[in-house]
Amino acid sequence: MSEAICAACGAKGPHGRIRCLKCGKPLMFAASELASLRDDAKQAADEAMALVKKISPLLAGRDANVQGAVLADLLAMWLAGHVQLGEPEQTKRMRELMLEAHIVGVKTLIDINYKISVEPQIKRRTQ
Repeated sequence: MSEAICAACGAKGPHGRIRCLKCGKPLMFAASELASLRDDAKQAADEAMALVKKISPLLAGRDANVQGAVLADLLAMWLAGHVQLGEPEQTKRMRELMLEAHIVGVKTLIDINYKISVEPQIKRRTQ
């Protein structure tokens, strides 16, 4: 796969990234790259959903503080594993961008999960 080019600063970014590690602006891809990114994203989403189905029972019914602590630790482990060797400032910036993007994804999933999981339970309890 080819590298993408940052729309703002011209830096090259590796395949699979959507934002520049240097400045945080969007990367530009060739049309053929976009199709590959969509395929990669679908495969990752399918794999993630399969893991969620396995992990959810481990957290179900536990105190909200315990659930939050588990999720926070997993998130911190994920972020800690992303390092630009010899580039502490780039590492920090990359992790900040990843966390920001992650939070956007979480916010998007709140309403979806509410409608799928919580709303039906509320309706059953109030009928």
